[in-house]
Amino acid sequence: MDTEMLKKERLSLVHQTVRMETKPERILNSANIYGWANVFDKEPLSTVLRDYALIERDFRKMCEDYYFDLISQVAFRNIPAVMDPLENAFYIINDENNSVECTEFDLMGNDGYVEIGNDYFKYAWETMMQRKFPILSDPEKRSDAIFKSAKEYFDMMGKAAEFNNILEQEYGIPTSNNALMPGPLFGFDMLFLTARGIKPLSIDLRRKTDELIEACDKINAVYNDPLFADESIGSNPDVSFDYNSAVMCQNFLNQKQADRIYGPTLKRFFTHLVDHDKTMRYFVEGSARVFMDYLKDVPKGHLDLATEQDDIFEMRKQLPDICLEGGMLCTYLGTKKEEECIEYAKKLCNEIGRDGGYIFSQDKMMQFKNDAKPENLKAVGKFVHEYRG
Repeated sequence: MDTEMLKKERLSLVHQTVRMETKPERILNSANIYGWANVFDKEPLSTVLRDYALIERDFRKMCEDYYFDLISQVAFRNIPAVMDPLENAFYIINDENNSVECTEFDLMGNDGYVEIGNDYFKYAWETMMQRKFPILSDPEKRSDAIFKSAKEYFDMMGKAAEFNNILEQEYGIPTSNNALMPGPLFGFDMLFLTARGIKPLSIDLRRKTDELIEACDKINAVYNDPLFADESIGSNPDVSFDYNSAVMCQNFLNQKQADRIYGPTLKRFFTHLVDHDKTMRYFVEGSARVFMDYLKDVPKGHLDLATEQDDIFEMRKQLPDICLEGGMLCTYLGTKKEEECIEYAKKLCNEIGRDGGYIFSQDKMMQFKNDAKPENLKAVGKFVHEYRG
């Protein structure tokens, strides 16, 4: 089978799996890999992440060795060359531990909620960026730093497109991310990831609740209103999912807080998804516990829930109409024998994938060397590829 036919076959299996109308011929194997592919090189990680030839070598190995049908992270993330001209001090490449670390930050301060809510992009460029990269406040160095960083950024985006073509045209593997229609973003996550940081934001949840939520609502509108302008009906057959969304900051919230911060956007978007007969991959980092009531209301055939820390067997009982993705324990992949990993993969396929509606994947974003032994990942990949239950 040529690669174009292989890609179409895989896309067809994705659509059958998510729609849950008929049981697919086989279970798909999706890569929840973000950095793990780069930590087995003899070169230091700081060198690998600055060399696209080395990144491509690792990327091709991932495509060739592990029987993946879907890949969400195409080749790389956290490319340091983009931030090197800005004298980056926030992201640290730890060669000893083969990891990328982020220092704690607060780029917004105690009085930024009104400004960031009124115009997130203006506040980000004029205030937060200069606090994050002080060189941007230096009129003698600013222009050269921006030019060099922008050049590296466009080089990176060009490589990303090139690697995406390699993925689809040479290996017949579709990406699980539809870059043309990314899906809903959430203001709370934006504040956590780009502006306020974990400690100040946690304090604001109690002391500045109304200001925080008002800013979240305004950011939500900026990012998400354009999605609701899409009035087309039905799925795009040329992509894995019509929308993609990822969320992680719900892990810091209780149910009442999550209902107030995430609830309105989730309800609105899930309604749009069903009314327009679309599909979405919803990657919930950590636990989806606070979203369960919203997920239960989504009818069959619209949602692929990529879950991490939740008990996927219990999730199947509570969410019979939702396609589930994940389940393969990295604690097994990283420490157990091949036969033990295969036995657990078989349990997942037999129980979660018995009637369809299941995409096999790892139970966390794989970034560290101990997340999986290569031989274990290859063994379970081969098993899932050949499984016909």
